Amino acid sequence: MHYPDEPYLIFAHASCDEATSQLNMISDIHYPNKPLNELISQYENLGRKISKFIQYVENNWENK
Repeated sequence: MHYPDEPYLIFAHASCDEATSQLNMISDIHYPNKPLNELISQYENLGRKISKFIQYVENNWENK
C-alpha cells in the first residue's frame, strides 16, 4: 500500500544512507587518525529513526 507522503520518507531515508556512506569514505580517506565516528553515529541513529517512522506510517496510516 502506498501513502501520500511515503515517497518523501523513502527519499529522506535514502539520502541519510548516502550521507552516512559518504561520511565513512571521507573519514577513512581524510581523517584516518581522528575518524568521524560521532558524526557517523548520529547519521546512523537518524536513519534508524526515519526507518521506524516509515514503519509507523505503513502500519498506522488511515485513509479518511
